[in-house]
Amino acid sequence: MSLPFDTLTIHRLRGLQDVELTGLGRVNLLVGGNDSGKTSVLEALSLYCNPLNPVDWVWVASRRDPLMSAFGPYSELLRWLFPHKGETQETGEGHLYISATGRGDVRRVQASYRELRGVRPRTAGLRHSRSPHEVGERELELSRERRGARIQLQIETSSADVPPPELTSFTIWDEEQVVSADGDFSHWVVPVRDVRPVDQWLGSVSVEAFSEIRLSGLEESVGALLREIDPRILGLEVLAPRGEAVLYLKDSVAGLVPLSMYGDGIRRTLLLALALPQVKGGVLLIDELETAIHVSALGKVFRWMLAACKQYDVQVFATTHSLEVVDAILGADDTREEDIVGFRLERTEGRTSARRFGEDLLKRMRYERGLDVR
Repeated sequence: MSLPFDTLTIHRLRGLQDVELTGLGRVNLLVGGNDSGKTSVLEALSLYCNPLNPVDWVWVASRRDPLMSAFGPYSELLRWLFPHKGETQETGEGHLYISATGRGDVRRVQASYRELRGVRPRTAGLRHSRSPHEVGERELELSRERRGARIQLQIETSSADVPPPELTSFTIWDEEQVVSADGDFSHWVVPVRDVRPVDQWLGSVSVEAFSEIRLSGLEESVGALLREIDPRILGLEVLAPRGEAVLYLKDSVAGLVPLSMYGDGIRRTLLLALALPQVKGGVLLIDELETAIHVSALGKVFRWMLAACKQYDVQVFATTHSLEVVDAILGADDTREEDIVGFRLERTEGRTSARRFGEDLLKRMRYERGLDVR
């Protein structure tokens, strides 16, 4: 069965240039030193999976700082997705370029960024009289500068039946609500979910996601996974004690307990488990895979995840700095298939390269020679 991505080439995005990942697997581990580009690879994949949605561009641009996604400034966040050199640094222009192969129709995404500045008039208001003898007068109409960004996109596809969209563009202004572009672009979308290191305590474990688990028949399996980490957990339930649905865990000692009362490890595990059915046939992106999960539980979690990825046909890309994570994932796969692939990103003299390690090689390096593959 083909995967959403067989190869990925990041020609230009942030600090990456001509970085090629070939021979992608079911689970792809991204390792390397700080600032080697691991998170940028996840951002490239996220944009590639839904290139025509302005909201996704803003989300990807602000994913490194969750507070910025709510308050902006959007144009400045977007700007740094696009490499700037020479004169374009001064003019506020930049270009990015990503290409890939796989079972999706999109083969190439090119985009350009241009900074916008304009004047937005303020609505004139009525100033109240200070005394009965004063006649109310209308304030002078004021104006202030606003900043924004213009993104132009060009998509190349492999489908002869569905022509690629014409050059698409959208404008995003700072401090204004982002509205999706008009039109149905679902044909060029690959289901994708991006899990960040902070998501388990930002309320990202949703009741809606649990409802999908329940409908898909995976609830019992998720409950069993949580019991392996904490034997007191008997299952999950949705209650609305104050009118709003809240996810609870059934605790053999304390009874029904809100999920928010549990530690990060349980919430992180549940977040990852609930994400898989949501991206059936698509891609799950995980930044810092080791976040919040104790080393003693890693093998249990990854064994469950690998089986669920195959069940729901999900391809995983995950960054990690942890050798324990690498070992736990390798130990979770006892099949002959090469489901796990590693890529070590290295930055030398301003350029980044990606070295591929197949599963057999990774196991020999770790189990037989004890080498550090990070």
